[in-house]
Amino acid sequence: MSAPRRPLPPELQSELSQHTGGHELAQVWELLALADPVPGSSEADAVWSRISADIARGRPLLTPVAGSAALPPTLNTPRRAPSVQSRSWRPAVMAIAATLALLVGTGTWAARPVVVNTPLGQQESVTLPDGSVAELNAGSTLRYRAGLRGRLGLPAAVRELELEGEAFFDVVPNRTPFEVRTAEARVTVLGTRFLVRARADERDGTSVAVESGRVRVTPQGAASEVAVVLQAGQGTVVGRGVTAPTPVSVVGVERLTLWRRGGFALVDQPLDAIVRELERRYALDIGLANVPVGEERLSVYYPDRPSIETVLSDLCTPRGLRFSRTSRGYEISPSVETPLPTP
Repeated sequence: MSAPRRPLPPELQSELSQHTGGHELAQVWELLALADPVPGSSEADAVWSRISADIARGRPLLTPVAGSAALPPTLNTPRRAPSVQSRSWRPAVMAIAATLALLVGTGTWAARPVVVNTPLGQQESVTLPDGSVAELNAGSTLRYRAGLRGRLGLPAAVRELELEGEAFFDVVPNRTPFEVRTAEARVTVLGTRFLVRARADERDGTSVAVESGRVRVTPQGAASEVAVVLQAGQGTVVGRGVTAPTPVSVVGVERLTLWRRGGFALVDQPLDAIVRELERRYALDIGLANVPVGEERLSVYYPDRPSIETVLSDLCTPRGLRFSRTSRGYEISPSVETPLPTP
């Protein structure tokens, strides 16, 4: 008597139920319980050899395998007699079972996680499996499944990516929606060019700006009714812990994406956010020593790549600050040291 087999795992059952052919694969799992192969028998080796040959000839993996009459003569050698049921169909079941195992294994590899990290001081352009292009700014991370597939390598209902940092997307139109997820928002499109900024060390959360086409922005965990739709030249922000995006506003997308062309620009950002962006851009440390950040918002614009000292000078001089070189970068401090209070 064969050992009892495990039931179909719930996650696999759920995944298969969403795709054509999933029901048949689930039935194969059940049929495995009826098969009682002899461990190490030549039958198993022959079936595997047959599957390998079929794959080499380009035969579809799920094509039914013929019965025992068509198998090599070596499979008809005497073996122990079946206890209850005829085993004439067992080679077919074993072949389908092997195919299922091959599909699951291949699917898991086909949907393996892909992680793209851009180091500090560098930018990278990534061509995605569907032909879309993601341009990552310095210090950014993009995650997606190989082939933009679902689990087990099955076709996905959504082309889904996760972003931490800043990236500009040029999306190839497709019937399958393209969705970028951040800690605060979901940005869903069919085909467009847009910018997503979601820095973990910034207070604003996720900002989205559209260059062409349309996108829908929904806060994570929120109902679709609160989503906003952006068109070319529009933007919105999803703050941390909020349940609705900010009202749609007109934004200068060309200025926001200046980093793609070597420039440096930030709009309406606090001093510490600008300093962090300079660190990522120039791959060095910039300390703030006794410098109150406050609520002041600043904008900087350099159409061409500026020197780091030019930017620091422009930031420090009008605010009574100074910067000095350190072993790892720079330090910003007040121009006049504030005396310590007398005890």
